[in-house]
Amino acid sequence: MSRALARHAGYVSALTAASRVLGLVREQVFFALFGAGGSVLSDAFHTANRIPNLFRDLFAEGALTAAFVPTFAQIAEKHGQERAWRLGRSVATALVLVVAALSVAGIIFAPRVVSVVAPGFEDIPGKAELTVRLTRILWPFLLFASLAAVWAGMLNSRGRFTAPAASPMMLSVATLGVGVPLAYVLDPTFGARAIVGLAIGVLCGGCLQWVVQMRPLRREGFGFRFRLGLSDPDLRRVLVLMAPAVVGVSATLINVTVNTRFATLLGNGRVAWLYGAFRLVQLPIGVFGVAVATVAIPSLSRDTAREDIEAFRRLLGRSIRLVLVLCIPSACGLIVLARPLVSVIYGHGRFDATDVAQVAGAVRYYAIGLAGYAAIKVFAPALYALGDTRRPAAVSLFSIVVNVCLSWFLAIKLGFGHRGLALSVSAVAMTNVTLLAWVMRRHVGPYLRAEILAPGAKIAVATAGMGAACLAARHAVEGLFGVSFLADAAALVAAIGASLVAFGLLARALRLTEAEELLAAIASRFSGRR
Repeated sequence: MSRALARHAGYVSALTAASRVLGLVREQVFFALFGAGGSVLSDAFHTANRIPNLFRDLFAEGALTAAFVPTFAQIAEKHGQERAWRLGRSVATALVLVVAALSVAGIIFAPRVVSVVAPGFEDIPGKAELTVRLTRILWPFLLFASLAAVWAGMLNSRGRFTAPAASPMMLSVATLGVGVPLAYVLDPTFGARAIVGLAIGVLCGGCLQWVVQMRPLRREGFGFRFRLGLSDPDLRRVLVLMAPAVVGVSATLINVTVNTRFATLLGNGRVAWLYGAFRLVQLPIGVFGVAVATVAIPSLSRDTAREDIEAFRRLLGRSIRLVLVLCIPSACGLIVLARPLVSVIYGHGRFDATDVAQVAGAVRYYAIGLAGYAAIKVFAPALYALGDTRRPAAVSLFSIVVNVCLSWFLAIKLGFGHRGLALSVSAVAMTNVTLLAWVMRRHVGPYLRAEILAPGAKIAVATAGMGAACLAARHAVEGLFGVSFLADAAALVAAIGASLVAFGLLARALRLTEAEELLAAIASRFSGRR
């Protein structure tokens, strides 16, 4: 099972990596055309885009998926696939009705929503009005993204990972292929009218994410038709599981809203800087944390259905170790290479040297919590698979207090500005994952020392050696070529190469099993292609 986990996780990681890289290209084009720190357009667009995506955590990757996927997998295991498909139809129908109503309300009350999320925009003429307009265009994105998440959950439970992992690419494809050309047609100078065209492209991308998964799902035997089935006990079970999960996701909504409010009050450009930084940190989170969770959660749910706690504990331990062996070195690399990385990816067009420095600073602070944020993607759904939604919800509520206090103290009191907000996010992630790990111990017994802490020490040693090699390579290149775009690109190539070699050698010397399994999975895939 461990090799299967590594193999499937590696495959999903590769597709997710392609999607995230394409997403970075999308953001690169956006910042080059519209700028960041001094751009009203950039702040307005990213805030408007964030508003429906807050609720996406509730109806897509958040509470619904956490409650639906384990239930779907367990029902298929115990009662057969046809009953599981029936649940899928009921959930999809309920989702369409609820999210459509929410979208209509969001469009009507968009001015009030923007004033709550971004009060600082009202001090800049036209900024709040543009944000309201973009928010109204982007609200229907929530419906498409939510249905796409349900389709992905059913496909993943059937062991089909390709279409769900590839579907996020459609957002970037539509934004670049539809949004950018439409933006140019509406306003060749890329002003306020152009940003509207880009929002329409994002909406098209959300629709494509849903559409590309329909055919593979039909091949598996699922045919969608409206079926609410409020008396369906399986649907009621999902709703019961969702209730505490909604509390937890609501805590996330509050945390994001708090951070966005602080960012808008700190001055122009802070929202865009934080968004650009978190996009870079999301790359390893999505490639590693989400990929491992995507593959592991259906299996953990089946172990729960069979009441095989020993198998559950072993797979959970391997999943967390796989996340750590990928994310801790990634965090180290982001901290060491933040400035040249931001320069090479974003430093074009209207994205100037000030923007590079400010985004790089936020990247370093976000990276501190990277491993914790990725591990939450495994721990929280695993607890939901065990039927425990109350304790994760309590942990999420506690995170609100931590986030509000730290955001004010770091960003305002100590004057760290947007960097303080990034550090607060990392602190909240590390606090959450520590509490979730403790809660899990109450379900599966002692596992932390043998399954996570001992291997984690080896990972830390290997990462320290990797970090030293990465820093040395970067300084060597910068000493030869100075600081420029080409020097930054050369520094990245040299430092990443040195890091991979150093970590690979140290992982083998320390006998890090998960690292060896990943290398074997990659080697077998390439040999299979040959």
